[in-house]
Amino acid sequence: WRVYRTALLMLGCATTESLERYGEHIRKLAELYGPSCWLLVYQGDVSMRSEHLERIRRRLEAEHTRCIENEW
Repeated sequence: WRVYRTALLMLGCATTESLERYGEHIRKLAELYGPSCWLLVYQGDVSMRSEHLERIRRRLEAEHTRCIENEW
């Protein structure tokens, strides 16, 4: 997680605050459900980072482009 977090910060892909919130969310899930469910928490985290973040990035990029085109 630390290497991934550092890479995102260096590339300017995420803010420190958003990464802190996401990391804290994963920690809370791990604490809430315990070691027996860690695999599910891990798989959900991997799915989010590998599938959903790209979809979110594309959506935000399209919204940003529309704002620039409309001079908002």
